[in-house]
Amino acid sequence: MGKIYITDPDTAHDLERRLFAFYGSSSEYFVEAEAGEGNRFHSAIEPLVRKLASARGSLAVLEPGAGRTTLAKWLHDLKLNEPIHLTVQDVTPINSEYLRLVADEVLVGPLGMHSIAGRFDLIVSTFVYEHLVHPREFLDACIAALRP
Repeated sequence: MGKIYITDPDTAHDLERRLFAFYGSSSEYFVEAEAGEGNRFHSAIEPLVRKLASARGSLAVLEPGAGRTTLAKWLHDLKLNEPIHLTVQDVTPINSEYLRLVADEVLVGPLGMHSIAGRFDLIVSTFVYEHLVHPREFLDACIAALRP
């Protein structure tokens, strides 16, 4: 498959640097995310979550771009019989304290820098893709992180 577009690496690097600086310093960005109770998109994946957990006897979940996630609470509220291990990732440490309270494992930095190949049954990421400077690398890292 050929490249869909060509980008200037210096421009992409500058955009990435500015985005990381913004997400690493802006507490206002999270006000809207915290205002809601849960995420309406989680209910759409409930049948899949239940099926995977039952079939595998446990569930290893990765949430890239977790921010101030509501996924952890939602998974807990499902009251599954199988154990769930939730790993969350964010590009900056601004949410690390919160994430350590709600997740089993916290990864800080770009997804591709972590050793996560083949570790997860499910990857859930909402409202992240539009923030990515390198979407192809993100998708490649997610695909590589999935168990067969």
